[in-house]
Amino acid sequence: VVFLVPVAKRVLTGGYVSMRARLESVGVTVKNLGAAVALGLALGGFYLFVGRLGGGGVPSGEEVTQSPLLVIVLAVATAIAEQLVFMGYMPPRLVKIWKNEWGAVITTAVLFGVVHLPILIFGYHLPMQSVAGQFLLVFLLGLGNGVVMLRVKNVIAPILAHALWGLAVLLV
Repeated sequence: VVFLVPVAKRVLTGGYVSMRARLESVGVTVKNLGAAVALGLALGGFYLFVGRLGGGGVPSGEEVTQSPLLVIVLAVATAIAEQLVFMGYMPPRLVKIWKNEWGAVITTAVLFGVVHLPILIFGYHLPMQSVAGQFLLVFLLGLGNGVVMLRVKNVIAPILAHALWGLAVLLV
């Protein structure tokens, strides 16, 4: 909820700008939909493969049994919330301010990794070496999603990719 507040404010309060323009400002659009779906599934398939190759799941030391439906809902909900903020909202604004796509993508990827640190440290109680490894993976996820988002300008691509990554992480 905290992450979505600025996005919701941007979309819901736009003065004289149309709702369509406000949604497009965070990447919610039908433009480039085919390319966005294709790239999102391709990148997400790669994330899913790599995540499962590594054994899946965050190493918490506890076996968690979850229903497949719960795992899918959690992966999709998390993907939508996080990608609207970190790929739909942040990079386009940083590019507009800085005039530097790579700077925007790298900054967003770092911030994406940073917001995951509390759950890794305090939620899963991971040792610092594991936290560093998980941070690197989340950073790379943010980097890949940022590049794809800036190319297709449609948030469905990073949402699909993140949802498939989420399946890899949540399938313990």
